[in-house]
Amino acid sequence: RLVPLGLLTQDEASRAKRHDVRVGDKECLAYAAYGFNPSKYQFSSNTKKLLLSRSVEYRCEKSPIPCPGKLITIVDGRVSDIEDINVKEATN
Repeated sequence: RLVPLGLLTQDEASRAKRHDVRVGDKECLAYAAYGFNPSKYQFSSNTKKLLLSRSVEYRCEKSPIPCPGKLITIVDGRVSDIEDINVKEATN
């Protein structure tokens, strides 16, 4: 749906399906790649209360594809850092 809106190219949409997000990608590519279920936001501002960056934690509990989740940091609308979130599995 993001391709007809002009927010992603066909190549970027294909990468989103593969969860292939890299530093420098558009914010909407990261959003599309991780199942549209952000679970936590963190914002960094300067002393003048201007937004410097934000981090979005994407969890994959609702995604059909198993993944540990990602913490994506976005600066000026571009991905600047990607970290895996370690998920501890519950044991019975």
